[in-house]
Amino acid sequence: MGGKSIVWDFDDGTVVTQNDTDPKSLIHQYQQAGQYYVKLKITDLSTCSQTDSITRVINYFKDNIIVGDDAMICDGNSFQLTASGGATYAWTSGDGTFSSSQQFPVVLPNIATSYFVEVADANGCSKTDTLNVDVTPNVHAIFQTYDLNFSKPGYNNVCYPDAIRFKNLSLNSENYIWDFDDSTMVTQTKSDTISIIHGFQQQGIYKVKLKAINLNTCNKADSVIIVKSAKAQHSS
Repeated sequence: MGGKSIVWDFDDGTVVTQNDTDPKSLIHQYQQAGQYYVKLKITDLSTCSQTDSITRVINYFKDNIIVGDDAMICDGNSFQLTASGGATYAWTSGDGTFSSSQQFPVVLPNIATSYFVEVADANGCSKTDTLNVDVTPNVHAIFQTYDLNFSKPGYNNVCYPDAIRFKNLSLNSENYIWDFDDSTMVTQTKSDTISIIHGFQQQGIYKVKLKAINLNTCNKADSVIIVKSAKAQHSS
């Protein structure tokens, strides 16, 4: 341009002076939203006009986009993702199994999941953010019955004096209490749950209960009951 001095006035109190050996472009960051009259003035005393200037209007928008905080939920509970300040919303999950264009979609993660959202407002400003949802597991009490050889799952109608093998299949638990409904109760720890053998001394219908416990989970404890029949052995 042949200018000897270049003065930028960004209309926010910022004035930058350059010479013609400086780069012909610069970057300026406004701190407040508003309309700014940016003026460029070039002075070259060796030219006929010596000074020239141009003014451009800049509309600077500052988004008001807000994305909700990270959360911790209990296993089996739903959670509502939140974002505001936008005209459009695009949610996706880190594992690619979820997407939504709703502002407040509801999700049901069963493991810790990251949700990404891109929000665009009416002025074209956009923001990308991440909302992490952690899941605290529940205790799930589960057991199965077998014959002593593990060959018959769901073993039920046992004849005295045969015993039944009880297989503990519980999830997320640390301690266990077996109640065999015949005044026999057995306490176990997590390291001692391969299986347990129990023989009923009288014929009858028994409601066998397993209680699984973990105080670090949401529900703290869970129980399951299976009804078993013990019959008298008939002699031939």
